[in-house]
Amino acid sequence: MNHIDTKIEYLQSLGINFNLSEGREWLLSNLEQYHDIEDKDYPIWLILREFGNTFIVSSSHKAFSNNTSTIIFEDFFLYNKLSRILSELQRISNGAISYKVIHEFEPVYNTDHSRSSESIWGEHKRTSPIKCTYEICGQIMAFDYNFLDGQPTILNSEFVDQLCSKLDVEFLDNNINYLYEESITFFRTSQENQETLYSIPTLHLNKNLVRKYRKTNHQTTLPITDVLHYSHNESKSVWSKVDNTRIATPTEIRKLQEYKKGKTTEFILVVMLCLAIGALIIWLSHFEMLNNSIGKLVLYPILILLAAAIVFVYIQLKLKAIKADLQEKHIKRLKGVVLEIFRYDGKTIIEMNKECDVKKLIIDRNIRDVQEGNEITFEVFKASKVFSKLIDVNSLGFRTK
Repeated sequence: MNHIDTKIEYLQSLGINFNLSEGREWLLSNLEQYHDIEDKDYPIWLILREFGNTFIVSSSHKAFSNNTSTIIFEDFFLYNKLSRILSELQRISNGAISYKVIHEFEPVYNTDHSRSSESIWGEHKRTSPIKCTYEICGQIMAFDYNFLDGQPTILNSEFVDQLCSKLDVEFLDNNINYLYEESITFFRTSQENQETLYSIPTLHLNKNLVRKYRKTNHQTTLPITDVLHYSHNESKSVWSKVDNTRIATPTEIRKLQEYKKGKTTEFILVVMLCLAIGALIIWLSHFEMLNNSIGKLVLYPILILLAAAIVFVYIQLKLKAIKADLQEKHIKRLKGVVLEIFRYDGKTIIEMNKECDVKKLIIDRNIRDVQEGNEITFEVFKASKVFSKLIDVNSLGFRTK
């Protein structure tokens, strides 16, 4: 038996179902497209993802796995509605996660490959989100779907984040976990098997969906958009029993990587500008008007100031701290008391008390539910604790007392 077969059987032993009698050849040919299947270190997360891959093949391949489903984000809307995700969750949960569509938009193409009549695909700009509403497990849930700029057919990962957060309890009750990259793979297996899978270093599962690592069975981590509407009288016991640290999700890591890339570009531009100014001044120093003691007296302080400016910008951009976060990947939950709140130009700035590790939260929208004196809980990367203004990366659990 070769290495790839051993890993496939290992996943099957942990309750990840795949019908090898029908799908083995298709599976191996698909796995070979991504990595050398003779490699003894073939990524096990990639095998798990392809177990549930029904996106690029016909729907008949759903028979290959009855408890695993992979949703590919790229070009999702060419033939799929958002309810495709709910349909797959219903399938792998044996109907335990049920849904009804109240309102959603159509994909680009119909099932017969003809062009859809949905008006949104004829628009070049969408300044406002489209509201999609579903009844999921007996509850009405509404989502504002925002298309990605310039990439309207790609499934927005923020929508997937929001959906998974709202179904947190349902996932836990039905032993569903997921693997998250440029796609999301949902799978259903026992909690014992999930603990084993979670122990694999390269397999980044949702820790909060494994009971061993979760102190309360129905503790949920809510996104900021929902949690601020919680009642101020809600019991504090839920938050007092939450784990203080967790591993960042692949989506959070990706967002931090994008942030680092942007900040690195800023730093390079500043360095180039300072070097250009320095070169210009040195060039001017060769002129007679500056080639004297006064000119040199002016030249050297300016060059020192330019060097200091580069160092200052480097410190302000927190590039070293971002690198530390990307290496450690731990996220820490913090609490603090709100001292002052400032609102201007669509932003909310929250000054925290001196005992809090983070002194300031900068949120790119108006937050009305927080008042001075409230105790709030939020999350930041543990290594640096400086990215509180990156609300999409850090503030996944932000509520008032």
